[in-house]
Amino acid sequence: MISNGVAQTGAERRDPGQGQERKSGLVVAVNGSRATVAARMADLISDAEQFWSVGELVSIYGKNSRIVCLVQEMVAQDRVWDPSLNHYVHATVELLGEV
Repeated sequence: MISNGVAQTGAERRDPGQGQERKSGLVVAVNGSRATVAARMADLISDAEQFWSVGELVSIYGKNSRIVCLVQEMVAQDRVWDPSLNHYVHATVELLGEV
């Protein structure tokens, strides 16, 4: 599960208003210190938090851990961009470390 990383205090850093099953995208490939995340553009944009963009820190949540990642590249999967459609994107992220 992928989510924007937001610095907060305490053991649980998620905003209490965020659902435990909240996700933005799915890891579809891993190669060394990089991963590819597939997502719909609408899932990456929310009024409650910053939208994904190059340079943003995001997290990959595992069962017992969290990997902090840096978004390095975002590529739309459709050749023609139509703002009225919910486009799919692939984000390349650098795996920075486990917390």
